[in-house]
Amino acid sequence: MAFVYTAKLQDRIALAVWNVTNSGLSANQKKQLDGTWTSGSLSDGAAYDAYVEIAQLAQWFEQASSNPDTSYPQDEWDRLFLAKASMILVKTVRPDRLPDFERDHEKALDESLDTFTRDLVSSTSLAGQGITLAGIRAFVIDHCVKRAGTNTGLRRRLFPSIAQIDGSIQWTLNYIWNKTPWHFRKRQVAIRVATISVTAGTWTESSKTLTSAGTFVSTVGAGSRVLVTGGTGVATGEYLITSQTSDSAIVLDTSISTGGSDLTTGDIAATVQTITISGMGSTETFDAVMSRKLFYQGDQIGGELKWADATRMAEWKAVSGDETGTPRVFRFERIAIGDTLVTTWHMSPFPDQDYVMRGAVLISGPGTLTTAASLVTAISRFPAEFGTVIRDVTLAKVLQLHNASDGDSMMRHAQDQTDFLLPIYADQGFASRMTEVEDVNRDYEAMTYDWRL
Repeated sequence: MAFVYTAKLQDRIALAVWNVTNSGLSANQKKQLDGTWTSGSLSDGAAYDAYVEIAQLAQWFEQASSNPDTSYPQDEWDRLFLAKASMILVKTVRPDRLPDFERDHEKALDESLDTFTRDLVSSTSLAGQGITLAGIRAFVIDHCVKRAGTNTGLRRRLFPSIAQIDGSIQWTLNYIWNKTPWHFRKRQVAIRVATISVTAGTWTESSKTLTSAGTFVSTVGAGSRVLVTGGTGVATGEYLITSQTSDSAIVLDTSISTGGSDLTTGDIAATVQTITISGMGSTETFDAVMSRKLFYQGDQIGGELKWADATRMAEWKAVSGDETGTPRVFRFERIAIGDTLVTTWHMSPFPDQDYVMRGAVLISGPGTLTTAASLVTAISRFPAEFGTVIRDVTLAKVLQLHNASDGDSMMRHAQDQTDFLLPIYADQGFASRMTEVEDVNRDYEAMTYDWRL
């Protein structure tokens, strides 16, 4: 039931401050109290000021719930309303009694906060909220508003906005997700290399467009690469593709024209390389390669494609030049094209045909989340054991944002949880955790059955 200002409440405030009912007040006193209210909504006086403050506090609590009650403030806030309105009045009419009224207001605030956080957030207990968006919000609010007191030695209550709490949840999700390559982020995938042969191509310098009629029927995504191997006036070499404008045209990052002009002879030859990954969930996206080796399928079964660092890749490309063949080393990089960050794959030699490799990848984390629903989805992507850690790190982050004296210690405690409670999700060394000793000499299959045991 929503809060309603009544003549009974009016009399209780008047009695607390002036020791008479409202009917015994002077015109000025009535104006100070509630603007000479007789019925309807409050609009003036100390009663109105108290109502506004408490309504904001109650609304803040309700925003934390998964099913807000828009009839705030509920009648459970009456006790605090009386104390607040009385305290506001006493500052002017009975300043000598202000300390007593301030103590009463503080006690009423404690009682109201205890009652509301325990019983009224979404009509369930805080424990019943679980590790959900509403549960994390309620946990943070409960701690922040109750942190001050003789038991804690802290003097300042905190009232973070729901936006601040949600922002801290988002920070926490990304922090924990990227803290280590957790096993639940890994996927066994097939990496498919597709090649497209370009012949009779032309070049438009102003738009950096390579055109070849009907050649690009398959999707050529931003970040794909093209090896230009010949043509009048071209600078042969490998180039980055920034977009595909039609099934006959792709746009490159830099010019292939040695003279900086259009090339219309129609003899440009090139090979386009595209990469697709299958094996991830329908809503999951690629983040990084976990395998240092990819293993060929099909005609090249038994072959390996090895990861190369930046220096090693440069050496391989210097040696292979414009040649194509079966790739022996790979490397991927993140490149910004406009406002979008894309993945580009370097392979050397440049692929001469289509290939399929097997390997393991990491899926991308929560990223930037803009809605409550997206936060809920992101939380659900973690194992259940991560829930309390996410909750505690979020609280610590909120405390740090408010320069709270216990913020850093809470963060250290929360980080200790990730280091000591969750290592099983990143540990290397048990078969049940999906790892094994690498067969460096490739002689495992040559062993007898007895030796394998």
